[in-house]
Amino acid sequence: MTKNLRFCTFFIVSFVVSVCFFSKAHLATSTTLTEDPYEIVKIGSLEDSPGIDIQVVDNVAFVMSFTDGFSTYDISNPAKPKKLDSYAPTNTINPIVHGAHALDIKDDYAFIAFYHSGVQILDISNPSKIALIGEFKGGPEYYYSSVYGDLMHCIKHKRGFEVINCSDPTDPNILGSYSVGNYYIYNYAYKDLAFLQDSTQGKAIVLNISDFSNILPITSFPFKMNQMQIVHDLAYFALDSGELKIYNISDILHPELITNYSLGGSINDLEVIDDLAFLSHSTGLKILNISNVLSPFEVNKYVNAKSGGGLAVSKNKTYIIFDDRDVEIYQWREATDDEVLLAKNIPSYSVGWILGWSSFVLIVLMPWKKRKMFF
Repeated sequence: MTKNLRFCTFFIVSFVVSVCFFSKAHLATSTTLTEDPYEIVKIGSLEDSPGIDIQVVDNVAFVMSFTDGFSTYDISNPAKPKKLDSYAPTNTINPIVHGAHALDIKDDYAFIAFYHSGVQILDISNPSKIALIGEFKGGPEYYYSSVYGDLMHCIKHKRGFEVINCSDPTDPNILGSYSVGNYYIYNYAYKDLAFLQDSTQGKAIVLNISDFSNILPITSFPFKMNQMQIVHDLAYFALDSGELKIYNISDILHPELITNYSLGGSINDLEVIDDLAFLSHSTGLKILNISNVLSPFEVNKYVNAKSGGGLAVSKNKTYIIFDDRDVEIYQWREATDDEVLLAKNIPSYSVGWILGWSSFVLIVLMPWKKRKMFF
């Protein structure tokens, strides 16, 4: 093979390799995957289910309604969910209200603080046959509840906060309380802490409940949260202002703000699973990549004319209760690594692309006499 032929062969191969890898990268950045890397698709809905909170375990959806009580649904076929059973306590105070604002599912039990009927624990081992097994009549106007371990944290409408012992589901009993006249609309239980949204003062307060006889506030956050979740001492706050705030609370007396990610609108619920945060937003569903909590970014959204409310995530499906109380089911496919990079607007350049173009540029710029050294 002559020197000129060797040079031409090397030149052509370098050029072809460069063009191929460049085309791949350029095609990837121009594809619709940048806009839709998680391919969110609506696949079903729960009819006649005026929900306010929802949880999903395997193929069963548990739905809480403020007016109609507690219901279970078979969702093994999301396109055709089937109602299994429902439960509503007797209410002589207000016949219209038979439900609650929240529910917690733990093992074979549902823990619910009914607005007018007190704390009730339901056996849901057979979702087709809901059974009441324990209750605590703590007076009217339970507004929200959250369970951590054997403890159920409950807030009342302008009546303060209670800790209920549920270690024996058949005999729940009160351990301690914190009484104030403010209006609490949300709470979250975590270890020896209780997070409460004080709507009167527009801030989230934190109670230390390690001593049930002396429950006291220890710190606060200056914002209105709609929901929150704590994962490995990182607190994710969903704000009414449309912000996702992430705090390090390993030292709860000195919480450290890590990230303030603004989406606009309002974030009404959230669920953090591994590297993803699912947000029920005033414009529908949003999915964020939070693998780097210092720099979250949106990977996809499903815009809906209705405002999202309660949210649950199970496997690759998301369940959202919208402001008309309908429950809609969405399926999503997790993005590939390249698609995640594209969502961050980072080109996926390969080693071959870099080497190919580098070789091409080097050959073109190299003087002829020096080229002969390689051929």
